[in-house]
Amino acid sequence: MGTTPFGMLREALLDGSTRVQDEVEAGLARAQTHADLYAMRHLRAEAAGREAREADRLISASGPRAWGERPLLGVTLTVKELTAVQGMPYGRGAGGTAPAARADSPAVRRLREAGAVVLGTTCSPLGGWCGSGLAGDRPATRNPHSPDLTAGGSSGGAAAAVATGIGLAALGTDGAGSVRIPAAFCGVTGFKPTFGRVPYVPVSEEGLSHLGVLTHDAADAAAVVRAMAGPHPDDPAGREVPPWTEPAAPPAQLRLAWAPSLGDAAVDPEILRVCGAVVARLREAGHHVGEARPPAPDGYGALATILADAEARSFPGQTAERLHPVHAAVVAWGRTRTADDMARAARTREALTSAYDLLLARHDALITPTVPVLPFAADLPAPPAYLARGARSWLEWTPHTYTFNLTGHPAVTVPAGVTRDGLPVGIQIVTARFADAHAAHVAGRVQRLLPLVPPGLGSTRPFTVGAGIDH
Repeated sequence: MGTTPFGMLREALLDGSTRVQDEVEAGLARAQTHADLYAMRHLRAEAAGREAREADRLISASGPRAWGERPLLGVTLTVKELTAVQGMPYGRGAGGTAPAARADSPAVRRLREAGAVVLGTTCSPLGGWCGSGLAGDRPATRNPHSPDLTAGGSSGGAAAAVATGIGLAALGTDGAGSVRIPAAFCGVTGFKPTFGRVPYVPVSEEGLSHLGVLTHDAADAAAVVRAMAGPHPDDPAGREVPPWTEPAAPPAQLRLAWAPSLGDAAVDPEILRVCGAVVARLREAGHHVGEARPPAPDGYGALATILADAEARSFPGQTAERLHPVHAAVVAWGRTRTADDMARAARTREALTSAYDLLLARHDALITPTVPVLPFAADLPAPPAYLARGARSWLEWTPHTYTFNLTGHPAVTVPAGVTRDGLPVGIQIVTARFADAHAAHVAGRVQRLLPLVPPGLGSTRPFTVGAGIDH
């Protein structure tokens, strides 16, 4: 206890140096301070305040026992607007007003039962369609490190919220990298668990989307995933997922596969420099790190087919005037997908899964750069070079993330360092399917080898509860 932001919060709540109410008020204040980043969609100040006061009463009455059945007691977090929070507008990224959700999604309900306090909902593109912070007719979510650039997406609001101290954690969704892309771009940790580990309700159209979490620390991310995990009758993907299991005593020396590139996307030299330094540190620490080639051809064709088909079914009829032009083109292409196209995509997905299962059976983890490109302009849905190829390339630039949506393997991105221009770079850790606790453990070991990269957008001061990034 005390070595992660969650542990430090618990210590501070127990010794009286802070209250949950103080943390809630500080998070809400930061939401106002950083409103120009367009991270937050809606705040629930009154409800969060009531829940904070009840948490403080419980801590005062029970002391450490208060955490017995509430492992996240007092943790402040936000929820991406694609996931229902009871009483909050639930429009899944659509503009205008939306009706309030009648109930929490199963994952949110479990987080609140674990003691977490939801501060509000974060911005997303409509339905999470792209990997940037576009938000329809609303301003795009901006990168806290450089506001002219995107925060990434589609969980860009979630990443910007964590990076600026609007809650210690954020719930996001990830269908092709939408937790890990913005986590890497904003310099925070992002955890996409095994497909089906956390119930996704209502079930996604495309069968690729995971619920995941963004935090500052891999162990804290694992704590949030554990609290959400477990089967739910409304999500059939969870029926075959075994219970969360903590790993046995891990080896002192890990067997790691380092893949500088997956797919056909060129990796920015600065990203390779930063991630290469992490690989060198791992070798210096005695871990066995061998370079690996992708064990199967890139699966972007399958991903694009599956997602475009789902987008077409989500937006039936003549809806182009409501959509970004690139999104409209994706929907139009999706309407041309055939049963044969979908069958080929399914076969590609099966082959990819088998190939990575074999690779990860021989290694403790696979390590890659999280994203091969640096953050691009905030008003674009993808890097310009990929947009020039046509709408069908709207996600082709991020093979290191979408590969593991196709296969379902758990993947964690942690901050690896910064470029010479001060932009964050993430490094991704992937492990065998269902080995989620092991993924978090390996990611934590990687984090501990790196120089402290605390919340603070380049600040070198230690993390302290309630400190945030006010500037």
